[in-house]
Amino acid sequence: MGVIEDLFTRREFRGRGVATALIAACVGDAWARGAESLAVGARANDTPKRMYAAMGFRPLCVQRSYLKDLAGAP
Repeated sequence: MGVIEDLFTRREFRGRGVATALIAACVGDAWARGAESLAVGARANDTPKRMYAAMGFRPLCVQRSYLKDLAGAP
């Protein structure tokens, strides 16, 4: 199984197919290395979810993250 993590496109390059090309290259590389599936981590409300769906990815699970604010902690 392949995993794509931390893929970002600078705002001024969005909408030009850069991220789609990068994901497609990752898919090709994972396939060439014998992966039978590929996971992409993304927030449920993030814009790229539409791009992932258009490329054939489907939602798998929802992950929760927890944050403790340490500002002012002893």
